[in-house]
Amino acid sequence: MDRIFVDKDLLLKTITGINGEGRLELCIIPQQSDCGKVNPAFLHVGFQHDDGTYEDLESIDSSSYKREFVIMESA
Repeated sequence: MDRIFVDKDLLLKTITGINGEGRLELCIIPQQSDCGKVNPAFLHVGFQHDDGTYEDLESIDSSSYKREFVIMESA
């Protein structure tokens, strides 16, 4: 199973702008390296309207997600 962490507010902003009925497309594009440069994984968002038209929304990269880890210590 592939998974990605993206900022919730960015995802909500992207999908709340959709008008009409249809299906949401979510594609995980994995991290890639190109000539030594590492590009983070990203989530591509699209929308297929019921009338058959496709709306390419935006991509949200995983580096936009603020990671905050808490280490729990046992007593």
